[in-house]
Amino acid sequence: MSDAPAPTGTLEVAMAQTLRLLEEDPALAFEQAGEILAAIPGHPPALLLQAAAKRRAGDPASALDLLAPLLQAHPDWPPALYERALALGAAGRGEAAIAALRDLLERQPSHPEAWRTLADHLMAIGEATDADAAYTRHVQCASRNPDRKSTRL
Repeated sequence: MSDAPAPTGTLEVAMAQTLRLLEEDPALAFEQAGEILAAIPGHPPALLLQAAAKRRAGDPASALDLLAPLLQAHPDWPPALYERALALGAAGRGEAAIAALRDLLERQPSHPEAWRTLADHLMAIGEATDADAAYTRHVQCASRNPDRKSTRL
């Protein structure tokens, strides 16, 4: 037996705590993700959480800066693509957000939140018909009902 203290947390525990903090205190979530990155440099999920924390704290430009190298290393990673679309929208770049969401949905057509976010953006620019189709796809994907008729945008 060893007298060394047992670890107080695992990566999984630290990530879960960071996710909780993201809802309550994005600045603290950013710091927590930084602690994870200090232990595991370049950890993609922690980098993603830092970007999300910046966006939620009202700094979408910094979020986009953090996402650029992450997406360069992982260009097809749906969570990073979705966060980029959210950051673009938060930065007031609606057309770029729509393009980013459509790109994500080409890669992962069953992403319900991407469909909902796309629908919100389309509605905001007055594209009601396409927005309705995207809301329908959101419901289909969220309910996992493959028997419903698909709508193509």
